[in-house]
Amino acid sequence: MSPRTLWYSSDLRLSMVDTMALLRAFIRTARMVKNTSRLAAGLPADDEVLLDAPDERLAPALVAAARGEYDIAAKLLAATREAAEWENRDRYARRLAVFARTRDGWLQTWQSESPHDPDALLVKAELAVRRWWESPAAAPRRPPRTGSSAASPDARPPPRRR
Repeated sequence: MSPRTLWYSSDLRLSMVDTMALLRAFIRTARMVKNTSRLAAGLPADDEVLLDAPDERLAPALVAAARGEYDIAAKLLAATREAAEWENRDRYARRLAVFARTRDGWLQTWQSESPHDPDALLVKAELAVRRWWESPAAAPRRPPRTGSSAASPDARPPPRRR
């Protein structure tokens, strides 16, 4: 068997497109290996990086909520409401609701002491939405099948009328 017949056998037939795709992958890998150590030289270690860290306004509110105090969170949300900082208000309410999902004592205290506070109601509503969204009851349900298609799950739908 000559090398030419081996190359053209059905098992090893490569097109120019396949070869170029492999070449690009090899070049990318070589560039990554060559440049990665240089690029990562000034970066902190993975365990030193905190993703999605709260900003300087939210961090004290979360610390106070962890202690069971709600006054800093109330002041923060009131300030965002009065200053019409709607994006920050939404982000803070979401983060406070996520915190209240596991530790809601401070939120219950806030609601019992100020039942009509709009900021406490906002966090409570956000918490309710998050709980509902994560519950199995929120999964979409199919309506029950009726008629002839109920007998066979693989039955085809009836043809369209023209």
